[in-house]
Amino acid sequence: MDSLSGTLARWICDLDLADIPAAVVDDARLHLTDTLGVMVAGSVSETGRAVRAAALRIGPGDAARILGFGDRAAAAGAAIANGTLAHVHDYDDTHSEARIHISAPVVTAALAAGQAVRANGRTVLTAIIAGSELTARLGAMTPGAFHNHGYHPTGVLGTIGAAFTASKVMGLAPPQMQNAIGIAASQAAGIAESFSDGTWTKRLHAGWAAHCGVAAATLADSGFTGPVKALDGARGLFNAHLGKADHSYARVTEGLGTHWLCTGSSCKPYPCGHLIHAYIEGVYGLREEALLNAREVKTITCPVAPWVMPMVCEPRADKVAPTTEAQAKISLYYCIAAAMLLNRIDLAAFTPQAIADPRIAELAQKIVCTPDPDAPEDQTKGWLIVHTVDGRKLETVLTHPLGSPRNPMTADDVARKFTDNMAFANLKDNAAQVQDLVARIEALPSIDTLVGACCP
Repeated sequence: MDSLSGTLARWICDLDLADIPAAVVDDARLHLTDTLGVMVAGSVSETGRAVRAAALRIGPGDAARILGFGDRAAAAGAAIANGTLAHVHDYDDTHSEARIHISAPVVTAALAAGQAVRANGRTVLTAIIAGSELTARLGAMTPGAFHNHGYHPTGVLGTIGAAFTASKVMGLAPPQMQNAIGIAASQAAGIAESFSDGTWTKRLHAGWAAHCGVAAATLADSGFTGPVKALDGARGLFNAHLGKADHSYARVTEGLGTHWLCTGSSCKPYPCGHLIHAYIEGVYGLREEALLNAREVKTITCPVAPWVMPMVCEPRADKVAPTTEAQAKISLYYCIAAAMLLNRIDLAAFTPQAIADPRIAELAQKIVCTPDPDAPEDQTKGWLIVHTVDGRKLETVLTHPLGSPRNPMTADDVARKFTDNMAFANLKDNAAQVQDLVARIEALPSIDTLVGACCP
């Protein structure tokens, strides 16, 4: 047990909901509500329909349900579908310091495993908090490093977080949980090439992570073994993915149980890459304060953090003229132009009709992205420099947009977003029931009740 995974396994196995501060528990309820909403909304998409069909073939069974559809599948099959649904619209929460989507893999793994073993709400909520905390800590140890090596950390570290979560729900003892982490680390993956062409694998990373986490816990519970030092060994996860270095493993356990990093996750007000949000709000500000409209724009220059440019600015030809929803959601050019012309960035801003709008394409061509070496590490800065056709120069710098750690969405904001997402999937009548069940999740004798309320 002398390893990072062993230390973390002992901590999570011993953790009880009573040990967790009330503010952390309340924050988890908020993120659970938000994640349920984005999962249900994800069912209304081409990607959602495809992953549902695949999940029913990959993991047929009746242990757990696919949200928004209601189909039953094996736990790992439901997890791959639900995790992908949670990330379809890029509307799920993001941890700025760790640079990872936490709830999509963790919550979906908890719900799938919870249904499989008929866990109660208290057990599932405890596991979600614990799994979220460990995922945040693993990501915060090497912020940006996975991106720099071509990986999407949600696919890599989300797998580990999902395995811890599923193992906690299933009641695995520390040795078996350590095996589960060893198994999960051998499955952890997620290349970021889809950031370039807007194909669907980025969305799958959250679902595959949840699937692998549930599968790893199930294998370990069945007696399968995994490497003891899967995280911090010479050929462990960090050295294998990032190269051998003096990784600061002690940071993962420092203050564990007293200082909670999971509360640093931010719910997203816009269904697109969170690195773009500050620029969207900068556009809103220019429209409102400078009365700027699209017809007046000659050029827009956007200084961007160098590490961010490959994800939302490059290759320019594809990002300026996206042809799919997935491409548009990670295009800084498209999102700025759409915000300027539509005065909104919501799910409707990424329909085929909006993406094909020639006015948006014309304005996007006028936008130029340049490196901003002084951008903050968490990239919550949006800097726009606008030159107008009548010779004016307008400039705005926004550092803490809505949904960033210093300007989080309120509980009312999240409730409105949740209701809108349920309505998007024609389940608005279920919204109040789901919110009530989340509010009293600790008292639910079975998590099935909550999952059922998110299905037709």
